[in-house]
Amino acid sequence: NTREKQNTIADSNYALFKGRIEQNKRPSFYITNNNIVNQITGTNFIFHGLSNMTKENIKSMFNIKRAWCEESQTLTKESI
Repeated sequence: NTREKQNTIADSNYALFKGRIEQNKRPSFYITNNNIVNQITGTNFIFHGLSNMTKENIKSMFNIKRAWCEESQTLTKESI
């Protein structure tokens, strides 16, 4: 889960994801302070602000299949 600016995890959809998982009693999800992992599929939800990352940081993230960008209308050309 990305967005242009995210200084803290509170700036992301983390709380929404966490709340829905808890509300629907999904024990297959492991929730930490920084990410959410589906222990069955291995899917790891990572929450980052793109403007805070370097090209090297992004390149080092291994095996990302999908990215969801919140408020994508605010993305800069560099972030895209």
